[in-house]
Amino acid sequence: MNNQFDYLYKLVVVGAQKTGKTYFINKFRQTEYTQYRATISVEFYMKQINVSLQDKEYKVELKICDTSGLERFKAITTAYLREATGILLFCNVNDQSSFEKCNVYLKKIKDCCSENVKVMLIGNSFSSGRVVQTDELVQFAEQNNIMYTEINEQNITEKCDAIVQRLTQSILWQSLEEAQKRNKQSENFAWIHSYFDLDE
Repeated sequence: MNNQFDYLYKLVVVGAQKTGKTYFINKFRQTEYTQYRATISVEFYMKQINVSLQDKEYKVELKICDTSGLERFKAITTAYLREATGILLFCNVNDQSSFEKCNVYLKKIKDCCSENVKVMLIGNSFSSGRVVQTDELVQFAEQNNIMYTEINEQNITEKCDAIVQRLTQSILWQSLEEAQKRNKQSENFAWIHSYFDLDE
């Protein structure tokens, strides 16, 4: 295990165009965001965070992939979904078509990613003209067994860290459970090996 961090996770950010994906990432990275421009293909960022779980703190290195919502980059987005451990799926609650495309993205996630990948749906609000209601998004999340939260222009700065923490904690919890199962299996094998004295 690398001395600089305990775990390395790949987070992929997906969603239709103009859902606030890059704006969210820049806030999380604490960099300035001047004006909107479409992400071309895929952009990568690295950031290390500390995650507390079960009274222990872990250093987690995040490889964040910001994908384009433009239709012509669909194939590239699909390629980068492979090996993802966590997905942030963005939806603009002021745009019905943005919500409808979540089904398309979720199908793509299920086709490309491990069945254990953790997904969080983020309903992003840019104005007062909301067309997709909270109960619709909550129902969608529950039906697809994914996490859900909402952000807006006023609270995104204070919520972005908590959102990434929540998703990473979920992934880390799963990693620890899998490690525990592997250790248990190794212990059982060692006991059987010793009991039957297989080397003799």
